[in-house]
Amino acid sequence: MGNRTIAVAVLARAAEDACNSKEKYHKNQAIAWFNSGGEDFRFICELADRNPQYVREIMKVRLKQGLQTTLSDYYSKREINKRITLDRKKEEKVKKLRYLENGWKHARYLKYEQFFKKRN
Repeated sequence: MGNRTIAVAVLARAAEDACNSKEKYHKNQAIAWFNSGGEDFRFICELADRNPQYVREIMKVRLKQGLQTTLSDYYSKREINKRITLDRKKEEKVKKLRYLENGWKHARYLKYEQFFKKRN
């Protein structure tokens, strides 16, 4: 994962917390982070190729209007579809690995089972 992707994810998570978090602490921390416009906020915006002033203004408007954020606010449809596809491929790989692992366990069981059979 590149720095830009991580920075966009940080901005998205902070916006999600600021607009939608049920936990007051996280919500207040995220709002304070956007309002402060501090060095770390500007650094993350620069990594994400976003204008810090624009991000702050948009978040102020969203918070005043009480709009809820969605992934499509921060990621293009192409990026979202790519993530979904990668998640599906990962799930398929995990299924295959579990299937193989279970097969090996069964093979080992059969291999050792012969030693414990009663011989006539």
